[in-house]
Amino acid sequence: LLRKSMKKIFSRSLLLFIVAAVGLADSLFLTLTHNSGPITCTITKGCDVVLDSKYAELPGGYPTAMLGIIFYALMMIGALAMALSINSNKTDQLKKINTVVSIIGICGVIASAVFLGLQAFVIKSWCQYCLLSAVTSTICAGLAVTIRMYARNNRSEQAV
Repeated sequence: LLRKSMKKIFSRSLLLFIVAAVGLADSLFLTLTHNSGPITCTITKGCDVVLDSKYAELPGGYPTAMLGIIFYALMMIGALAMALSINSNKTDQLKKINTVVSIIGICGVIASAVFLGLQAFVIKSWCQYCLLSAVTSTICAGLAVTIRMYARNNRSEQAV
């Protein structure tokens, strides 16, 4: 049987996987529609302004959203690896994976903050798809850090 904290880690790993999948779908949409003409915003106004800005492309003409694809794919792989390490009772492996996933998550939040800053202060327009990515990356990082806290609690449960 899984200890209480391990069950929480497992459920949060699955939630992390699902949230990262939403972010991946968002980033895939933005990448696949890059250069296909204006994208309709239904919630905010300004997607076309943001997505036509120079910040929407990386050097070489690649869409900036490709960074999101890499980020969310790594988060999904990490979430799956954490869930599998719990099922195989490899807590040391879980801690190592979680460290990497937490660092990647924090990098995602920093990138999102930069992109939000660009939208707010430089481009002065908002893209709902970019905002969705900021929310999902923040939730992913929060879940990764939460998993880390539960892993610490599991260590103290084992010591008792």
